[in-house]
Amino acid sequence: MVCLDLEEVFTTPKTLEGRHNDFKIKIIPQQTPNYWGNPTIWEMLKHTGFFHCRFICVSRKRDPYSLVYGFFNAIIKNKSPSQVAMVTGKKLHRMGYINPTTNSMDFRTYVGQ
Repeated sequence: MVCLDLEEVFTTPKTLEGRHNDFKIKIIPQQTPNYWGNPTIWEMLKHTGFFHCRFICVSRKRDPYSLVYGFFNAIIKNKSPSQVAMVTGKKLHRMGYINPTTNSMDFRTYVGQ
């Protein structure tokens, strides 16, 4: 059993990377989820509770052991947004997603037009 630090509103505050043998995975924070890619990984992400992310996985062979072990190497590094803000010295309300172009809101609402 693995205990993960999660918040429902902001599940992935920083980029997570994991690897095992030939398998490499990168989980990137994003406001709207994008589960395009390996169906095993996106099912594991959904069941783990990571909703605000997209992922990149690279492997030359289909080894399920490396896939699962690399996935767990990545997700055990997750921290809650309050922990990341405390370590980096940022205010909690300044924490944001890496890719701002995936917002569901219109750009004009940010500019104030």
